[in-house]
Amino acid sequence: MVEKRVDDEWKKKAEEEKEKLQEASESTIESVVTLQQFLPREQPQKLDLLREIFGFLDKKPRAELPPEIRRLRERTKLEPVRLDDVPERLTRAFVEKDGHRGRIVLVYPTLSTDSSNGRAQVAHTRAVRGAAWRVVPTAEVAGQIVLTTDIVQAITEDGALTALLSFAAVALITLVVMRSLRDAGWVIGSLTLGVLWGAGAMTLLRLKLNFVNFAVLPITFGIGVDYAVNLYQRYRQTGSVDEAVVNSGGAVALCSVTTMLGYATLITADNQAIQSFGLTAVIGEITCLSAALFALPAILSLRDRRTAPVQGDAAAHQGA
Repeated sequence: MVEKRVDDEWKKKAEEEKEKLQEASESTIESVVTLQQFLPREQPQKLDLLREIFGFLDKKPRAELPPEIRRLRERTKLEPVRLDDVPERLTRAFVEKDGHRGRIVLVYPTLSTDSSNGRAQVAHTRAVRGAAWRVVPTAEVAGQIVLTTDIVQAITEDGALTALLSFAAVALITLVVMRSLRDAGWVIGSLTLGVLWGAGAMTLLRLKLNFVNFAVLPITFGIGVDYAVNLYQRYRQTGSVDEAVVNSGGAVALCSVTTMLGYATLITADNQAIQSFGLTAVIGEITCLSAALFALPAILSLRDRRTAPVQGDAAAHQGA
């Protein structure tokens, strides 16, 4: 009796929360289905009404009743419909592993709550969890949208820190290799510019970060910095931007192109997550390579032109 009373109270609270959920989240929730919906509402009142109707029919001679009415009267039992009377194929989704029924609630999202609308999925998850936890604080909420939302939130919360740490590690290693804060700054500046260009290209293409292509960021940091390092190291050896581009530009471009070809094959995959990974990686390669072969040499050449007259004046002053 105690368990039945608890279940009845839970069912009542679940029905109330279901109504609130549908009213507050019409934009993300299409429908809410519970096991209790398979039972007719207000059964006692309906049964009383049917008894009155059947009592009225019983007062009439059977010969005056149509055959359909007679068959209906003979085959009808005025008993409440119970959950045991519902076909098993309809109640299967509401049965737990321990055999308990009635505590599972199915929430169906709208068509607009798909993978392309992350905000709607987050709002949907919050609404469903909030309603479930108001009824049972320990309730478990599962589903594709819920799982995707959890992954996206984990990336949002932990991804920024992870990306920052990977970028800091690349910058530290570059500083150790270059053995000069100024030279390392030029290399890291080239990488930063390439990453910013990549972010702009993704925005123009409406390509969003997800839990798959997010892994491209640390990979791009590690690979993209190599192009600027190789070019700048050659520049430090020769002292000429033109010679650095001529001697090392082709090798740098070849390394990047071969890497891009490998990533480009992922774009042909049927899985959209793999496609986005390959496309994001190709964009990162193109922008980092462009920053290393075009932006960095241009800035270094401009810097050399500005410092050349100063150095010439200093030499002339020393000769005088």
